[in-house]
Amino acid sequence: MSYSIKPIISSYKNNAGLQKVAIRVIYNRKKYYAETDIKVLQDQFKDGVIKKHVQALVMNGILRQRISDIETRLLAAIQNKKLTDKLIVEIIKGKVSESVSVESFKKRLVEQLKGRVSDNRIRHLKSVLHKFTSWQKLTFNSISVDLLNDFEAHIRKSGIQGNTIFANMKMLKSFLIKAKDAGLVKEEQYKAYKVPSYSQNIPVYLNEKEIDSIYELVKVIQKPGIKTVGYYFLLSCYAGYRISDLMRFDYSKMIHGNSLALRAKKNGEVVSIAVYLKLERILEYVKDNKLKISEQHFRNYLNEIVLLAGINKKVTPHTGRHSFAMLLMSKGFTIDEVAELLGDSELIAKVYARITNEHLNKKVMERLN
Repeated sequence: MSYSIKPIISSYKNNAGLQKVAIRVIYNRKKYYAETDIKVLQDQFKDGVIKKHVQALVMNGILRQRISDIETRLLAAIQNKKLTDKLIVEIIKGKVSESVSVESFKKRLVEQLKGRVSDNRIRHLKSVLHKFTSWQKLTFNSISVDLLNDFEAHIRKSGIQGNTIFANMKMLKSFLIKAKDAGLVKEEQYKAYKVPSYSQNIPVYLNEKEIDSIYELVKVIQKPGIKTVGYYFLLSCYAGYRISDLMRFDYSKMIHGNSLALRAKKNGEVVSIAVYLKLERILEYVKDNKLKISEQHFRNYLNEIVLLAGINKKVTPHTGRHSFAMLLMSKGFTIDEVAELLGDSELIAKVYARITNEHLNKKVMERLN
């Protein structure tokens, strides 16, 4: 495969002396042309770039985007079928949605995004699109508002809830906007779909002092069932595990050298964290004591522990995960790093950042106090 794509200027001049800028595509030594609405004087165009024009920045941006879109469609189409003259013309005009699969465009987009967005955002994109493409066989032509509503209903039935629905559907719509920019879908196919509203509730969490008080209490508790629940809740506080991950925790399979790794049951994300001192203390107990009770019993025992510790908060198993996130924020971890260690989206991590933004609070006290 051999191709090149670059802007050129036509030889024809209109009455004002302006010449049209076009995009030339050479594929296997054959030339194809895509017209644009851009017109400039001959001395304002050099080596494929517009210069000395009041709108040069905007015009060059338009040309770069057109070239990027054509290249995206070209490479995606090459992966699916042998290119013909007719298909190349369709690629240049942006009428090639049937020949480009959702999967092939996803791969191309992921390559483009590497280095430009966080690894966690790319993983989130791939996770959402895996759900989308494994749900049913899809093409860009089949995208519709009804289809998106059906997909939302499908992932709700699978157990995904609340703001995770919002994050998934927002990511999917962002992907479709990229596909629209590449000429693979039309805006009217998805524009009327409304992403579910985001509910920014303030999560209940324990501060470091409260977590330490539970640790000191759990050490002296004698009843095995309550003691085990206490240690597993602390595992959530120190590693951010969900209740579903605690229920299937297996020390022998999840310790790798000096790291604790887990593939989260909820979203399949692999999360790894170094075994630091406080986490190591918890692991010393849980490695020999598996959690063998129901989730409801876990909640009941946890309520007893919180009551005994004198903590006046409505604590649930998920409070441990919130507490871990807030602990990270208080220690100066960035939003991207918190998202990475949670195995969640940056959108979720930003909620914790807004609650404990010590840098911003310091400025408020210095300048407004």
